[in-house]
Amino acid sequence: MRLYGIDSAEGRERQRASVGEHYRMIELAVAGETDAIAALISRHILEWKPLFKAALEKTASAATSDA
Repeated sequence: MRLYGIDSAEGRERQRASVGEHYRMIELAVAGETDAIAALISRHILEWKPLFKAALEKTASAATSDA
């Protein structure tokens, strides 16, 4: 699922932000900050949602126009 929208400008921007988030998740896990890591993981996943939605809609639109 994560691959949908990844090639767009927004997807590349989100990927750059994700790198720092991954490092922060590790830091929080090492520190045992479970509440903070849970919030970060949720936010991290939800930040991709608009990109997935747009990419899936574009794919569906292309499929119906090809039919």
